[in-house]
Amino acid sequence: MLKHINWTRVLTILLVILASYAILYITGTILVRFAGAVFLFVLGAILAYILSPLVNRLELAFHARWLAILLSYLLVAAALLGLAVMLFSPFVQQSQSLIDNLHNPSSSSMERVGRIQHDAISLRTILDHQRHQVLSGGSISKTAVSQTSARVDSLAAELRTLLRKGPLRAPKPRQQANARQRGAAPPLQTRVPPSYVNSVLAPLLRVKANYDQIGAGSVDVPVAQIIAADKNARQVDAAARAMYHTVSTTPILLLDAQTWLDDHHVRVDLSSKFGQVAHEISSQGTSVLDNAITILSETATILLDTILVLIISIYLLSDGGRIIRASVTLVPADMREQAWFFIGSLDKVLGGYIRGQIFLSALAGVLGGGGAAILGVPYPLLIGIMTFILESVPVIGPMVAVVPAVAISLVFTPPLTSAALLVWFIVYQQVVTNILGPRIFGMAVGIHPLEALAAVLIGYPLGGLLGAFLAVPIAGILHILAKEAYAYFVLGHALPTAPVPGDAEETDASAETAKSVPVAR
Repeated sequence: MLKHINWTRVLTILLVILASYAILYITGTILVRFAGAVFLFVLGAILAYILSPLVNRLELAFHARWLAILLSYLLVAAALLGLAVMLFSPFVQQSQSLIDNLHNPSSSSMERVGRIQHDAISLRTILDHQRHQVLSGGSISKTAVSQTSARVDSLAAELRTLLRKGPLRAPKPRQQANARQRGAAPPLQTRVPPSYVNSVLAPLLRVKANYDQIGAGSVDVPVAQIIAADKNARQVDAAARAMYHTVSTTPILLLDAQTWLDDHHVRVDLSSKFGQVAHEISSQGTSVLDNAITILSETATILLDTILVLIISIYLLSDGGRIIRASVTLVPADMREQAWFFIGSLDKVLGGYIRGQIFLSALAGVLGGGGAAILGVPYPLLIGIMTFILESVPVIGPMVAVVPAVAISLVFTPPLTSAALLVWFIVYQQVVTNILGPRIFGMAVGIHPLEALAAVLIGYPLGGLLGAFLAVPIAGILHILAKEAYAYFVLGHALPTAPVPGDAEETDASAETAKSVPVAR
């Protein structure tokens, strides 16, 4: 016998689903129009959730909510000031060092390449004159041939020197020592990529072969050899100009990557593939740096937003409990215990998740930057900060956080050091993500990792990094709602309840702002 279907309950479930979708759609449409304000309120709420445990502890000690909030912000400000004093100088130095290595070679470092370009132009001019002289019926003396051949040999020697060493800049020992003390990398001893040098040397060697044949012949200079030498000299001139332009407009890191590929006989022209992109990025960065008004405006906007976030978080810490209780009084009396259960669940999920995620991200940043410093990888502070930011993105962040660290290591350290850093990242991320993470988030969010991954993949395109960060707790809240709705509508269970604070507690509601409410069914 099939169980009798309660069509009224089924219809109620469908109507609830449709109504929920309509409410979410309308709410989302409205919030999108005020995305900036919503973003500030979200940041303020996150800050309030982070500080609420400290505020509650201080309130128990001093019996004054406003004093507890004030002391909490003073303690946080003092801690941030201390970190700024300790980290600001090395952070600026490491950032400047990395930017220097991302820049194009300076004009002073291009002196040798510029001299080669000048000599190539001079050689082409001489051979062009000799070609016209021969074609007009004149002759070239053996002395002129010998002098031209000497010029070719001198230019070939310069190119071979550039091919063997070719540093565009060589840091002094004191600069290297100071860079290591700051945790930064010394200026790279950038070489001109061998493929660039060979593009000039190959036609030059053909010119040399032409003049070797001329010098070994009779007194009369063969016209065909002069024409061929002139043609090859034009190729030398064009290749030298191209080499100078490419080297002077290509970031140093890209030049080093091209040199590594050439040394390992990998025929890939990075300049043609990424040069335009790098040039556009550099141009955009330069235009932003040059626009002082834009920078001042953006700085003022960020400062104002920061002040607004602080004000919002202070109000939420001070009056959040009172606002919540006043909102609960708007709910019908017979539904207040169910509403309080939802508020308690929301507080547990959001508060536990946000504080846990920030703790794990900070731990990963310390371990990542500390491991880089121990292994001798430059820019450990930058690596730690980038790791902290990327680890804040759930699920995806730990997989991406290793990329910038290993990329920096590959550029400035031997491959073995980069491999050791990669192993270190994998090991500590396993501990943080698979051992500490489930213990911290298990009771807070209570969703399957696949649900978390799906939430992040949906949240990121909708709200960027903030959307990815909040996607998991929102998924946890929806999970609770769906679970309880299924238990109520399908299984016929009663809605879960939690005791609403009494009147005595309402007189001092702010003391209980961020405390989770015990759940009773």
